Amino acid sequence: MTSEPVDILIPNRNYGKYLDQAIQSCFDQTYKNINVIIVDDNSTDNSREVLKKYEDRCKIIYVDDNNPNIAKTRNILIENSSSPYLCFLSSDDYYKHDFIEKSLNFLVGHPSDEIGGVYGLFSWVDEDGKFLRYFGKPSYRTKEDLHAACIRPDCVVTFETSLFKRSVFTTDQKFDTEVIYGEETHFIAMMTKRFHFLKHVNNESLSFKRKHVGQGHSRYTSFHRQTLADKIMGNIT
Repeated sequence: MTSEPVDILIPNRNYGKYLDQAIQSCFDQTYKNINVIIVDDNSTDNSREVLKKYEDRCKIIYVDDNNPNIAKTRNILIENSSSPYLCFLSSDDYYKHDFIEKSLNFLVGHPSDEIGGVYGLFSWVDEDGKFLRYFGKPSYRTKEDLHAACIRPDCVVTFETSLFKRSVFTTDQKFDTEVIYGEETHFIAMMTKRFHFLKHVNNESLSFKRKHVGQGHSRYTSFHRQTLADKIMGNIT
């Protein structure tokens, strides 16, 4: 088992209602060598009041440019991350207590430079955290098989379940700020040209994704899916 630090990167905008649970799920991890980095992108709810409670335990960055952009926020998080491993947690979602420990053990057990990270199963929950259903995608034997699945585009490597090597993120490979919805899917489609991502062998849900009105996922319409597909195909040769 490695003892290296892991950065947990949390983008937030107006999810003060869920923010405490997201942050607390990081500090409740069985793996303790973590750094929590949060970017609040122009929140107008009570998010900043919530964040004040964590200023001595988290690195918190406030953005006030009146032009919210989740891809830009993710890039700011990456720029402020320095650990060899990192993961993204949406501020309306949360982790199971052993997410980092199990994900990191699995990733370290596959040291090939071709492996960029691991992903797995998650649980859909409602606004109150009540279980709805499990969600997961199959494993893929090769990088080429995974890449073919990702360019449809499809949520194959789901960020709420993923732990990445820091080496995946380079100065010329970050989130595309022109992608309004589906920036994660676009990123993975690009990354699977260079790296393979492994699915946990134990089909266990280690994170919780919340379904609620107003989340970005609910605005990811067929129009946005087709727009993203066109962009992905335009970027991939």
